[in-house]
Amino acid sequence: MTDTDIIITNDDVVNGRYLCYSSLLFLIPSATCCYHNIDRLGELGIITTGISVNLWRKFEFGWRRNWDLICSRIMCIVGLYYFLLYSKSAYDIIYCIAGMSCCAYLYNSADFNNNKIWYKYHITFHICLTFIGLFTIYKIINFYK
Repeated sequence: MTDTDIIITNDDVVNGRYLCYSSLLFLIPSATCCYHNIDRLGELGIITTGISVNLWRKFEFGWRRNWDLICSRIMCIVGLYYFLLYSKSAYDIIYCIAGMSCCAYLYNSADFNNNKIWYKYHITFHICLTFIGLFTIYKIINFYK
């Protein structure tokens, strides 16, 4: 079964609404970045949030999904770069590995084909990324203290 063979049901539309709401959680770290004058990271977060919400408002395979995948991966790479750049200790690296492992597990568990509650994993993935984003901002703000 390929991506285009998957049939989206009414239940998926309702779940898409919850995924849309959970995507809005990314505005919290983005707004926090803008408040603390970390503008580039905040702006990238706002753009990524908009693209993610646009995908989940009416999910379908195609260019919106591709844009979401591209932008979210760019955001994850940039966020990881900032986290590692502003890390001061080995504990920070351990937190980074633990957070990445948790996100990888949640992302891979959110499989359309093999899991009827995939959207719950994906919502939890969004929540986890929000907390990781906030922790990254905390590291940036407190780096020079």
